[in-house]
Amino acid sequence: MTDFRTYELRQLRPRLRDEVSCTWQSYGGAECYVLEDESRGSFFRIGLPEYTFLSLLDGRTTVGDAIVQTVNVLGPDALDEQQAAVICHWLSESKLLVSDGPVRGNAETTQADAACVARRLNPLSLRLPLGCPQPVLSVLKGLLGGLFSLGGLLLWLTVLVVSMWQLAPHTEQLWRESATILSSHNWLWIGLWGLGLKLIHEASHGLACQRFGGRVREAGIVFMLLAPIPYVDLTSAWRLPKWRRIVTSAAGMFAELLIAAVAGILWANSTDELFRQHLLQLMLTASVVTLLFNANPLMRFDGYYILADLLELPNLAVHGQQLVIHFVKRWLLGVRTSVPAWPEGRTWIVATYGVMSLIWRTVVSASLIVAASVWFEGAGVVIAAGALIARGRPRTVHGVAALLPAVWLAHWLSDPIGTLGMALLLGLGAGVLWAPS
Repeated sequence: MTDFRTYELRQLRPRLRDEVSCTWQSYGGAECYVLEDESRGSFFRIGLPEYTFLSLLDGRTTVGDAIVQTVNVLGPDALDEQQAAVICHWLSESKLLVSDGPVRGNAETTQADAACVARRLNPLSLRLPLGCPQPVLSVLKGLLGGLFSLGGLLLWLTVLVVSMWQLAPHTEQLWRESATILSSHNWLWIGLWGLGLKLIHEASHGLACQRFGGRVREAGIVFMLLAPIPYVDLTSAWRLPKWRRIVTSAAGMFAELLIAAVAGILWANSTDELFRQHLLQLMLTASVVTLLFNANPLMRFDGYYILADLLELPNLAVHGQQLVIHFVKRWLLGVRTSVPAWPEGRTWIVATYGVMSLIWRTVVSASLIVAASVWFEGAGVVIAAGALIARGRPRTVHGVAALLPAVWLAHWLSDPIGTLGMALLLGLGAGVLWAPS
């Protein structure tokens, strides 16, 4: 892309690539626009001044002329030359522009491609794309698409109410039997139930997204600490209206809770002990786990995106982290820094979220290390701590991950069933830290 440090910015005549489209949205009570790079499946939200400036970049108009025309249209709300330079640099880095300037050198392109490949082959979070799921989702849409409608919501609520009514007389028995679920001989089954539910969870996200007009470009498996976790690419949900985005974000939990409710009804009316045990495992995995993690807005899972859309604070997590860093520098290190500010405002909400999210992540990280220590004795501490360090220092990933196969093989030879169960459970827990959004 164009190097704006070398070429005179005002004389350039860039334009958006043909694959980039723009749609209008209302967000936070303000007019905004969403840029979609259809070839890469990338989405970017911009404001009216940025859109006005970009709409003038047609490959014939210079950046200088576009700045002048933007000022004529928007007056004091228009971008100045420095802001226009920042926008052009961002467009270049995001590969959204076609320009008359020189393209990025082969060495730089090769380096960027190598970095992308390295991220995909990260042994601690290995992503295996399995292609576009659109044909499968089209079939499911015809069969189950009606679930994501008013009638589907009423059916869902009816099943949940019936389930709670059926379980109410068995509360004491339910608590008593639940206490034995986490015993070691059940780990493998819980892991398998969790894997199956995760597959249904992701398929529900994709089904809702497609029903509302989005497109799921990719589906596959990401291996979290060698445990397989299904995923779908939902970036096209950015083009959906606010409430349809919220429904799409909630679709996975919607499906899991429906399964939990059906399992609860069957459990309350069954007499076969083995069947009841599996139903209880399924019910608890589909309800407690999904509410504890997926519905939890303090992690960047479904609950977070629902909260961010409800508050209309699209960068809530990032801004929360920035405020926490500011507090640490100011009150612990004595460094004078200015309080970060954003167009959305509501700093107290962002600060509260940042602190609570930090506390929750700390608790989860410590729990994973303790769990790994128990499951894999001393080696578990090395694995978990190394993974956490690698998350902050990507270059150390390969060194830490090189030890994983030997550790897992040694433990597999001594206890294959327990190791497989631990792989699934640890992977589901590690998804809290590394799962794709």
